[in-house]
Amino acid sequence: MPLKILFTEGSSTSARQSLYALGRLGHVIDVCDPQRLCLTRFSRYVRRLYRCPSFTRDPLGYLDFLRDRLDREHYDVLLPVHDQVYLLSRFPEAFYGRTGLALAPFESVVQLQSKAGFARLLAELELPQPRTTVVAGPAEVPAACSYPCYVKLEYSTAGRGVWRVDSPRELQPVLDALERIDEQDRGQIVVQEAVAGEFHAAQAVCRHGELVGAGCYRSLARGVGGSAHARESVTQPAVYEHLARLGRRLAWHGAFHVEYLCDPATGSPTYIEANPRIGETMNATLGGANLCEALVRVSLGERLAAPVFARPGVRTHSVLMALMGAAEGGEGRRGVLAELRRWRRREGAYHDSEDELVRPGEDPRALLPAVFVTAQLLAAPSRTRQIVRRAVDNYALDARAVRAIAELFP
Repeated sequence: MPLKILFTEGSSTSARQSLYALGRLGHVIDVCDPQRLCLTRFSRYVRRLYRCPSFTRDPLGYLDFLRDRLDREHYDVLLPVHDQVYLLSRFPEAFYGRTGLALAPFESVVQLQSKAGFARLLAELELPQPRTTVVAGPAEVPAACSYPCYVKLEYSTAGRGVWRVDSPRELQPVLDALERIDEQDRGQIVVQEAVAGEFHAAQAVCRHGELVGAGCYRSLARGVGGSAHARESVTQPAVYEHLARLGRRLAWHGAFHVEYLCDPATGSPTYIEANPRIGETMNATLGGANLCEALVRVSLGERLAAPVFARPGVRTHSVLMALMGAAEGGEGRRGVLAELRRWRRREGAYHDSEDELVRPGEDPRALLPAVFVTAQLLAAPSRTRQIVRRAVDNYALDARAVRAIAELFP
């Protein structure tokens, strides 16, 4: 039966991919977002867009907005598609009884949201990770570095607050950047050894600690912010078993995803990051595992007949993210045009692959933001960071927002 679903934001690529996963099933979808022209605004699957306060800059205003929207109109499910899950899990009593909603315990969400917390969790469960050191401030970073390494803020999204450092000389600008961040807004700092391997990610949906759906993919090409702009689904039983262990340990109820480096010779994973949200699921959806639909069913309190797992070999891409990655990487207009030619010729990562974000045959309105952004990149490639920042600010959680939410009272 078609359901009425309210998305907590509409600016992220995760929201766009969740929209396709659920809209094609006939569900009625409304979206909340601070931006009037957010990414999901242009889709035949969106019934209405509601302007809302920023959940990071005005968390109480955002909570009041959601409660008011749910009181004004019945929704079967409230779907936290990005970092809003952190705020919602802090105040679950504000929503239970108003709508279907899957939220893990707040302590578990904190542990996955925090890079330092996730490192401690991996150590506790004896799951593989690079050599990792957590320090309190910039002064302690040099002693923790063994090059090459990554220096990471405890809370960051979309590649923000993450620096690769290959030498002591490269470390100094990173330390300067860390010093410019107010101590209260910085949180802990994670220093992590750089290890070899293919970049992979795995997404999971759990029902009260039980794994009910999962999908894994490997990155075929990296785009804006270091994210994968081309993927191929893979099957990795060891990773599924690790996801199940994480779900049980955290009593997870909802969705989460992990990123890891895979040794191509042995297939062994080394986990580097986690997030307490659904992530980008179009690859899994096209691979037969609609994880968004599984999350909706869990939100309604239903049991799935059997766990769903994505089949291997499904290739997907996002030409929009590839173009932005080319511009962000300093390749300029020539790089953007070269990427467009590869896309038109279906070369490399585009061969035998479906687009995750722009699907004109299914959703003609999706062409509008794609054409607009491409025109901006060709006119001025340097605008890429501005475009990304404007979108990411709508859904990214940083240490300042974490502190503000922690200081709120129920």
